[in-house]
Amino acid sequence: RSFTGVASGATRAALTQHFALQSNAADISAKEGSQETVATMVGMALGMLLARVTMGHPLAIWFSFLSLTVFHMYGKYHCHGC
Repeated sequence: RSFTGVASGATRAALTQHFALQSNAADISAKEGSQETVATMVGMALGMLLARVTMGHPLAIWFSFLSLTVFHMYGKYHCHGC
């Protein structure tokens, strides 16, 4: 496992333990895993839809790429501590 993977796991465990006010870390971890799975599936579905809609339209592809990149960077910058 890479260093970032280990750091990510340790950070996730510390945050889970912090929010486990009633010794329910397992429940919190399971809920987080479920939410991550749903978010990944929704993101993949939207990505496939966007790929189908923009297929054959280079300008639409570039517009989508650039606008989503700007949105991502905005979110990373403004919600760094979220």
